[in-house]
Amino acid sequence: MRILLILFYLLIPKSSHGLILMELGEQKKLSSPYGEKITISKPGLISIQEEGPFILLKARKTGTLFLDQGLQTKWIKILSKNGKIKWKNFLNLIESIPWLKWSFSKDQIQISGSIYRFEDWQKIAQSSKQNQIPYTLHADISNKVKKDFLKFFKKQKPFQILWHKPLQLIMPSHNNSSVFSHYGMQIISDEKSPPPLIELNLLFTEVISNNTRFSNSALSLIKDPLHVIQSQFHHYKNKGTGRILTSSRLITENKKSARFFMGGEMPISQYHTESQMINTSFKPYGLSLSFTPQVLSQSHIYLQLETEISEIDNSSKGFKNHRIHSEITIPEGQSLLLSDFQRTSFGKNQEQPLSLSIPILGSIFKQTGQSKEKSKALIFITPRIIQP
Repeated sequence: MRILLILFYLLIPKSSHGLILMELGEQKKLSSPYGEKITISKPGLISIQEEGPFILLKARKTGTLFLDQGLQTKWIKILSKNGKIKWKNFLNLIESIPWLKWSFSKDQIQISGSIYRFEDWQKIAQSSKQNQIPYTLHADISNKVKKDFLKFFKKQKPFQILWHKPLQLIMPSHNNSSVFSHYGMQIISDEKSPPPLIELNLLFTEVISNNTRFSNSALSLIKDPLHVIQSQFHHYKNKGTGRILTSSRLITENKKSARFFMGGEMPISQYHTESQMINTSFKPYGLSLSFTPQVLSQSHIYLQLETEISEIDNSSKGFKNHRIHSEITIPEGQSLLLSDFQRTSFGKNQEQPLSLSIPILGSIFKQTGQSKEKSKALIFITPRIIQP
């Protein structure tokens, strides 16, 4: 299989880059059919002399120009002897890496194809730094390379990468960007960049309280990704020990608030003696979740969370409120678990006060049968960074 892959790679055509490297004072012959029109962009850098079916080029000054020859355009870069060696070494390195190719335009090397090993990307960056040759990266980056890159630079101050082509790196303007300058990415100051979007996936579930899979603490982190949690609850449903009640999704900008509300409105009537009129207003009750996320890095999100449960108090004809304020840093791909919702049911169809008037949550604390049983609601919050 490895031999077949190598043969397949060798059959892939390399770049039709159309770049000619010349040393200062060097002469080079190019074929040129008789009568073909030739145009150069900077005549002062190079001289041209016709020799039958060829043209003779002589490099006079260092610089970059293009030569139009019929339907073909060739870029010519004139360098010192040492400069030409550096450029050849850099381009030879790119051509030695499978699945990569390069092209040249407007005095800039563009690398395209696919990168499957972070070590290859590091070799290119090191050669770019050593030879002082800039380039832009238009290649597809595998998921493994993305993870290796973020792990390698995890000690750097917060930054964000847009993995589309060309690659862009967003970081605060006061940060030192020199460590990234040879990785072929366009570096954008945070003040000029579009704010990242954060997706908040909410999963409302119910489990029997003797289920010890999840923590009994009011707030905890779950390392399993969301699809694993969902799969676990499908298993609980088959065993009769848990279920998914509903799910929802919110999207907000970085450092902007988002709110989820589930509940209803209760009419409140007030009699005004002066006007002898009854005014009716509506007060919301139910479950309210307010989020303010902040991207700390490509892999961590800081989340401020306000949780409020308001329920109708029939004894006082008012409301009971339960509020929780939380601040926590969540690694991307992990979930925040809220589990401070628990009551005991006795007898048949007996309901407990907390959350019974709230849709979804009310159904959790309603049990049938004569046995004493505890049930708890679990709310999973899974944030994810979305590239704008």
